Formats: sequence, C-alpha cells, structure tokens
Amino acid sequence: MNPLQSQPLRAATPLFAVGSPRPAPSSTLRTPTTAGSCFRLLMKISRIWTWVLCGLLSSALNAQTLTDTFSGTTLNSSNWVASAFTIGSVTVNDGLTLTARGRITSAYGFTGPLTITGTVSFPVNHEYLSIMFRFSGAYDDPNYGAASDGIGVLIGPALSGVKFSVGDINGGYQPLTVGFSYSLNTPYNFKITDDGLNVTFYMNDMTTPLFTTTSAISSGNLVGFYSRENIGLSEISAIQITAVPEPATWGVIVGLGAFGLVILRRRFAAKRG
Repeated sequence: MNPLQSQPLRAATPLFAVGSPRPAPSSTLRTPTTAGSCFRLLMKISRIWTWVLCGLLSSALNAQTLTDTFSGTTLNSSNWVASAFTIGSVTVNDGLTLTARGRITSAYGFTGPLTITGTVSFPVNHEYLSIMFRFSGAYDDPNYGAASDGIGVLIGPALSGVKFSVGDINGGYQPLTVGFSYSLNTPYNFKITDDGLNVTFYMNDMTTPLFTTTSAISSGNLVGFYSRENIGLSEISAIQITAVPEPATWGVIVGLGAFGLVILRRRFAAKRG
C-alpha cells in the first residue's frame, strides 16, 4: 500500500479568510533597498567630510598675519608698540627708521609656527638690527635697552655677518655666528622660520638658508625689532609676520572625520547583515 494513501487528505488552510480584510503590511517587514541605503550613507559621509573641510578651512583662516609697509608718517598702533632707549627714536615716513635703539614690539602675540619676513638697509657701517621672537616684550633699559629675554637674530654690517642669540642680547648666550658681507644703502630681504624648536634664517636667497639651529627657550609670543644703541640706524621698508595653525590641530580634525566614517560603515554593515 502506498503510504501516502494511509493519510487522510487535509484541506489547505487559506492565508486569508474569504471576505476578511488583508492585514496592514508591517513596517518591520520593509527593508530599504541597497541603492537607497548607499545614497543615505553617501549623504552622511558627505556631511562628515564637509565638517572636516570646514574645520580645516577655519584653521587656515585663523592663521595670524601682520603685514606693514610703514606707509605715511604714523606708526600703526594696532600692530606695534614703539619705545626708545635714551636718545633712540622711531620714525615713519613711507618706511620705518629705527635710530639709536629705537624699538618696535608687536602689539599682540603669535601662536603657532612663525614666519617673519622683511626688507632692511643700513646707511652706516656701525649698525645692526635685532629681530626678536619668543619674546616677552621686556627691555633691559637700565643698561643697554636691549631685549631682556627671548631669541634673536642680529643682522648688519657692524657684525660682519649674522648672529643667533638666546636670552639678553648683550649679556646672553650667542651660540652661532655666520659670515655675511653687506653694502651700505642696499636692501636686504630676510626670512626667519620658527616652529618652536628649529630656527632657520635666510638672507636674499630664500631657497638656501644661511643657518639652521635649535633652541627650546621661550619667554613669550611677541616679536620685536630694534637698532643698535647710541649710533645705530636701520631703515625697514616692510615687515610681515605669519603664524600658522599647529599641524597637530589639522590631524585631530581629519582623525575625527575618519572615526565618524568608520562608525557609519559599521552601522551600514549591521543593517545589511
């Protein structure tokens, strides 16, 4: 006997009773299409990278820049604080003249790696210009009126070269001197880069540095310029100081963006699984 014939036939149970309404479809049974999920994921990724790019742009826009060509006859007090030691003076007449320890100090500090550029000429042989950074703005007025602290680069014909100085310019440590020949009344373009540890100096040739050295000493975040005491005379036609955001800040922003992308990928993979 066929075993199938030993079982009584059962009527099939209808999925829906005749005349009864169909149940409303459950939202839990509906899954998004792959194309729709990808689109939403791409939109979220786009938003995240928009935040990242906005952060990077904000950092770039927050870079500090002081540019002064010393036009007219008045020193811009928004940029500089002028002072002088004994007979020194600061004069602006479509250019800046620092005489006998005339001094200008930036009116505000700079945060981040620095680039300092400028153009200077020397009308007299016994002159040198001191360029100070990582500087508190304090001067040793009872003695020579030089900077009391910070790091300095000294340039001018009186030195027959360029000096790198740490601390008080007159009594401080001058670990480096590089020879350089000057001509009177000749403009010299200079550039200093400082990342907080490494200092590089350029003169005229902006591709090959005159020297590179290191120092971790810092007394502040101001920048200052002054001429030699008593007999100094420096003529400056332009100065630009730029502080850029720390590279670590950019890395944090990009890292946060990448972390957000990882989380989104995991969520998308969980939904597909």
